[in-house]
Amino acid sequence: MPIPAAFSIFGETPTMSSSTSIIDSPGTGQTQQERFENTRTLIFPDSDQASTELAAEVADLIRARQGKGKNIVLGLATGSTPVPFYRELIRLHK
Repeated sequence: MPIPAAFSIFGETPTMSSSTSIIDSPGTGQTQQERFENTRTLIFPDSDQASTELAAEVADLIRARQGKGKNIVLGLATGSTPVPFYRELIRLHK
């Protein structure tokens, strides 16, 4: 679900596909496989709007998973940058 107030560098409907490439190292007998993900990137006008809309998206995801009896694991960043996002997520929870 694209967030309408944000600008996505992949267009209105970003893809979540991946690509794989195989790299041979001549003379070594070694092969390396690399995988590249196309991730959704959103750019918001300001951090307040980003915090509000992304917290709503995460809250919706949590509720959807709980509705199916499933858990969700969140990897949370440290520092002061994500604090507005965390505050909004807490507000939505209350």
